[in-house]
Amino acid sequence: MGVDVDSIKVVELDTDVNVAQAVVKGEVDLGFLPTEYAQTTRELGIEIVYETGEIKPNYVCCRQVTSSVKLKEKFDAFVAFEIANIRSWEFYQAEENRDTVISTLAKQSGQTEDYVNEYLFVNRTKLDQNPNETGVINLYEYMKQAGVIDDSADAIENHIDLSVYEAALSELIEREPDNEFYQSLVNAYKEQNPSATL
Repeated sequence: MGVDVDSIKVVELDTDVNVAQAVVKGEVDLGFLPTEYAQTTRELGIEIVYETGEIKPNYVCCRQVTSSVKLKEKFDAFVAFEIANIRSWEFYQAEENRDTVISTLAKQSGQTEDYVNEYLFVNRTKLDQNPNETGVINLYEYMKQAGVIDDSADAIENHIDLSVYEAALSELIEREPDNEFYQSLVNAYKEQNPSATL
């Protein structure tokens, strides 16, 4: 993007509050904050310069994790949960449901409707149930190169399981074979998950 990354000095801070304060005090030029925190810092005079998705589309965020033991024990429950997530995601995508999404989430979260609207619709926080195996692998390798993860760590591919998402999406397609949203998810799933069997 035209930035000489070697000219950037990275300063790691321990909390989002400290990142925001460092920006406000002029101790750093730019801070990286999660969207939910960045939204609440505007009264400090902080401006959001860009969203991560503008630089890295389909970036990996908020992966769902469990142990292999729990995955076996509660597989059907995890699939049911994923079906609910996908159906909610479809509901969220439809513009005519925007007011309902905002009021429902505001009530459930205790946040204001303005905050929920900003978080979900204005800045378009990335919401994606797709496991994105390729993105997870790329992020893991980057973190190893950056020294965040020890280079001798186990291959991340050994810890990615696509079965829950695949079972949920398969069941939804079986229920509604003509549903265009579900079909679009199948296409994206195949593109982003090399070991997909769907």
